[in-house]
Formats: sequence, C-alpha cells, structure tokens
Amino acid sequence: MKILATLCMAFLFHPHVAYSQADVKSMLKGLTKAYEASCSGVSFEVWYSPQSDTAHMRDENPTDFARDRVVMIVTNSQPPANRRFAFTEPKPLPGYAHLLRKTGGGWVDLSSEQIASHHTGRASKMNMRFEGVGDVFASTTYYPAFTTIADPQGIERGDYVLRFTAFPYLEVEGQPCPMKLPDLPIRVH
Repeated sequence: MKILATLCMAFLFHPHVAYSQADVKSMLKGLTKAYEASCSGVSFEVWYSPQSDTAHMRDENPTDFARDRVVMIVTNSQPPANRRFAFTEPKPLPGYAHLLRKTGGGWVDLSSEQIASHHTGRASKMNMRFEGVGDVFASTTYYPAFTTIADPQGIERGDYVLRFTAFPYLEVEGQPCPMKLPDLPIRVH
C-alpha cells in the first residue's frame, strides 16, 4: 500500500512529459508556426490554425472539434536531460486571451472577462522536469473554447485576431523567459 501511495504522489506532483517526435508531428499537422523562442536550452513554439469556420468558433457542433486549435510546445532542446521548467497555460481563457474582429477601419475586441459563471479561475503554473533532451510538453486550446471569452452570436464570418496577454508563460530553472506572443490572425469562413 505504501508503494502504491508513493507512486500516486510521484505521478500527481511530477507530471510525465512524454510526447515523441511522431506525436508532435501529428499534433502540428495542418497548423502554421506563429512564434518561436529559445531560453536557457529550452525552445518554445506556438502553432495555430489560421482559418476556421463559424461552427468551430461558436462551438455549434463542429464536425471535428479538435481540428482548429492553438498549440504551445515546450522542448528541452539541449543538455541537461533533467532540466526543471515551469509553464503557465493561459487557461481558462478569460483575462488571458482576447478575440478581436476587423470592422471598417479597425479592430473591435469581442472579449469579456466572463461569459458564463462556470468559466472562472486563474492560470496556474505547472512545475515540471524534463526526463531527457528532446522531451516535449504541449498545451492545446481548441477554438470552440473561444465561446468562454466572446459571445458566440457575435462571431461571424470575417477576419479576427487572437491576442494573448503578456505574462511569464515559461520559466527555466527558476528564471523567467521574456517573450511576447504575436497576434494570431484567423479568417473565419
């Protein structure tokens, strides 16, 4: 029983980072790279779907829920193998992401701090350790989640920008990695 309890504790507090290169390649299929940065032997990338449709953006029974997404990838790109890092996911989206729609001569922010009472919380930092060089951690946000920051009925066909708030997404060995994610243009058809 003690061994089982110890294994459970180890699993809960030391998440396993185990995406193979084949997993990553499959995960990124059909996406466009929007950002890349390096920090203390760790690389950080953002990939996303530059086009979508109203069914995905409004979460109206999309045919392939996971098709349109933003993926943030953290990779241990050089030794040491057991490098410590912390990643803060911008989830839940309210307060950490903004959806802007192009109108006439500018952009209108469709975002609200809270669309529904159950979409609350704060982004939390996950402290982890890579097990080897080349290990990958990934965070995915699917486009139907945009309904947590914007009224689905306000999302129509047109040009949009997804803007993530600047905050320390990544720390390596306790040191924050400075980065500013670019706006992600999305065409909704």
